[in-house]
Amino acid sequence: MRLADIPPYTPTDWATERAADKPTAPVPCPNCGRTEWYHPIEANRDDGTRRRYRACKMCGCWQEADGQSRAYRCALTVHSCERAIPENAQCANCEAWGPRGQHRCKRVLTPTEVGRFGCKNCGLVIVTAHVVPWPVAAD
Repeated sequence: MRLADIPPYTPTDWATERAADKPTAPVPCPNCGRTEWYHPIEANRDDGTRRRYRACKMCGCWQEADGQSRAYRCALTVHSCERAIPENAQCANCEAWGPRGQHRCKRVLTPTEVGRFGCKNCGLVIVTAHVVPWPVAAD
């Protein structure tokens, strides 16, 4: 289904997908149809509230489970992170484990974050030059 044709995603839709998403029978992405890296996700926001959304790390289709928002394409970004990661610690941005010095730091950003988001490890502002293609191209 084309990204623009995906209907709003409700909290009930999220709960249904979350219950159905099993390792032996994963739920497919509504945009590209792949199952490898598509999941309904729940995460803590900085203000303590919970964010529920669906995300595909094959084509970049993301959608908030608010019953209103349209699906959108996130940006897959990679940059050379200059700040070292100590032993038994993780990069605050990409969660790679240390010890390591410079590393390729990946992060998925919403379209509005590109040009505004600073790497949580080295502080570099991620711009369009850091955007790389998704593994699967989808409408």
